Parts: sequence; C-alpha cells; structure tokens
Amino acid sequence: MLAAFERFMSNLYDWLNCHDPVCKSDVVFALSGRRKRMLFAMELFSHGCTKSVLLSVGPYEIGWGLSNLPWPMPFEIPESALSLRSTKDRLFISYEAGVIALNEVEIGRFGTLSEIRALARWLQCRPQVGSLLVVSSAPHLRRIRVCCGALLPPGIHVRFLFVPGENPFLDRNRWWKNSRTRTAVISEIPKLLVYSTILRTKKESA
Repeated sequence: MLAAFERFMSNLYDWLNCHDPVCKSDVVFALSGRRKRMLFAMELFSHGCTKSVLLSVGPYEIGWGLSNLPWPMPFEIPESALSLRSTKDRLFISYEAGVIALNEVEIGRFGTLSEIRALARWLQCRPQVGSLLVVSSAPHLRRIRVCCGALLPPGIHVRFLFVPGENPFLDRNRWWKNSRTRTAVISEIPKLLVYSTILRTKKESA
C-alpha cells in the first residue's frame, strides 16, 4: 500500500513537471518568484544557449542584487525600480542586441497568467523571435504550458525548463514529506483547473 502511494505521488510530480530538454533558442524567459530561476536563466544565456534573456522581477527579486547577476555589461537598478513594494508590481528586465531594458508589467489577480500575457505582448513586438525557453519551478510547468499554449503568438517554438536543485525538498521521491513542498505541489491542481477554465472561457467569448 505504501509503495503504491509513493508511486502515485511521484507520478503526480512527473505529470506536473512536463519539462523539455535544453536546446538553443532565441530567448530565455524566467518567471518571478525565486532567485535560482534568474540564475539558471542567466547561466543558459552565458553558456550560449540563447541570444537574449528576459527576467520577470518583483519587489523581492529587486532586493536580491539583480545588478550582480552575470550581465554582459555593467547594470544599475534605477530608482524607479527600487520603489517596487506591492506583490503585484513587476518589471521585465531584458538583455538583447547589446542593450539592457526595463519595462513595467501590469499584474492582475492571477500572477502567472499576467506574466505570460505580458510575455506575449513582448514577443508580438519581436516577430524575429522564433524559439523560446521558459524557466520556472518543476511543479509549475504544466500550468505555465497551458498558459503559453493559449496566449503566446503562434509559430514560436517553446520549451519548458525547471531549475535543477532549486529546493532539496522539491524532489519527485519525497516532496510530500515536507509541509511546504507538499502544499506547493498539491496547490497546483486547483490552480491548473482555474487557469484552464479562465483561458477556455476567454477563448469561447472571443
């Protein structure tokens, strides 16, 4: 009975963590929430996996020393960014074609959904982008995949990557043994249902 339970929990984790292998792409995009996502995205960029990098950052990430990430040129956080306070505040920080740019992002009730909508707008202004790597935590990837499939411009080849070693407790073989990771993984099920319903309703009403 215990073995069947553990197998089910591991399979649930694998289903949520619908990741792809790393490959070369035009842009890598990291969703906000954890510093290790930004570091992994910058690592992929530094290793030549992508031509450009795009980070979604909020007030917590601003305080994590964004200017200390391995940008290819000196970078200082402007005063306007340092004033971010609300969890609904977001900035997109990008490096492309030798230029670092910051853009404010409007975040609604559903943060991840809003970030992907903002990503879609960013991509629509860059028709030359044909491929994209999306970085987040392993259990989030199925929900993010649903959002990207509904919102991103057609024709862009998207691959979804999780951050290796992001959390020692966020492991497919023991995530349910820690209260925080257990909550994080289980909560993805209702979130996925809600996001799918919202996207389907908007599609039908369009």
